[in-house]
Amino acid sequence: MAGKKVGIEIGSISTKIVVAQETRSGLKVKDFRIVPNSEKAFGLDGYLNMGEIIPSIKSALKDMKVGNRVSTSLSVASSRAVVRTRELPAVRMKDMKEMVKFEADQFLPYESSAFYIDFRVNSVRTIRTDAGDQVKGEETTYGDGEKLAEVMIVAVPKEDVDDQVELIDKLKLKIERVDHYSDAVFSYVKHVNQPNLKNTMVLDVGERSTKMTMIQGDQYFANIMVETGIEDLITTYAEQNVMTRDNAEASLFESSEEMTKEEESIPVTPAVEEGEDASPHDKLAALRNRMNNLRNNTKHVNPIDSEVPEDLERVYENIAYEVGKMIEFFRTRQFGMRVDEIVLIGGGANLKHLSDYIAHYHNVVCRRIGVDGLMSGIPYKDANRLVPAIGSMLKGE
Repeated sequence: MAGKKVGIEIGSISTKIVVAQETRSGLKVKDFRIVPNSEKAFGLDGYLNMGEIIPSIKSALKDMKVGNRVSTSLSVASSRAVVRTRELPAVRMKDMKEMVKFEADQFLPYESSAFYIDFRVNSVRTIRTDAGDQVKGEETTYGDGEKLAEVMIVAVPKEDVDDQVELIDKLKLKIERVDHYSDAVFSYVKHVNQPNLKNTMVLDVGERSTKMTMIQGDQYFANIMVETGIEDLITTYAEQNVMTRDNAEASLFESSEEMTKEEESIPVTPAVEEGEDASPHDKLAALRNRMNNLRNNTKHVNPIDSEVPEDLERVYENIAYEVGKMIEFFRTRQFGMRVDEIVLIGGGANLKHLSDYIAHYHNVVCRRIGVDGLMSGIPYKDANRLVPAIGSMLKGE
């Protein structure tokens, strides 16, 4: 049924609120707010301070004419969430839930009753033994004609979710869905990339951490978080240029006039392969050498932004190196597959020359998220930060 929907992501620095209309042709974003959180929004234990955060969100909802009981989806980022993909027999939904619960019991670090467990069926395939396509489990060999489903399982500690769900209730909204951050990002990228699916890494440089979500075509692969964020980059830039943090922040970020719709891409050259017998240490050393060579020898095709200033290179190098480890992890686990593109989201997407530097460093197309379709008309500087909130409303589309 067509109607108004709300998507919310509560970040460490700000809360993103998106209002969308569900129409016969799909979801359309109508309005949004990025509401700064006060310094007291989170207690020392990490839990929400309802008295601090509710007034500002209520004011934003009122401003966007969102009434009571509007269907709301919530994107929750938890560093303790566990995401796994498993290949399971394609069965009825009721039976699948039982199998997912059993699988979760095997990989969770403690009792599954302490987690909210959700799943998504990414794809279903039919076993063809005449083509040598046979899958063996620990106790079972699947035969010809049997169907297997690739299932993404997400388990989030209940204590990381309950206070945010309570917040939605106190706002008098109707909770429809709670998605983990990685699932929400996956939903968004899969939606906007149809039908030209690629091996896409989503790079989200936030205020206090950086998240990397790897998507293989139409399937989730992995999500990694590192504790390096915008605050660290500002500190590094201020120290190396002997300036205040405010001046460093102003220097690092692009103005609205500098933001461009499309990012130029660099030509991709064949990757250097290491021998199968190489040790992990040798592979990492070879990766580092390859990335250094790419950074030094590859020239960007954009004549306006052909060079990345040296002081920015020093600031961005740690993030680029973490991205390289994720690329290598994907390549080694997926039999040499390449990352086709890196898409920047989050506040860090607005950092000057970050996309240029990542592209140079890894010889991979790097761009900001587009604003066509779902986010048509939203300023680029804001669209980058709304992906999880919008993605939480897209599950199942």
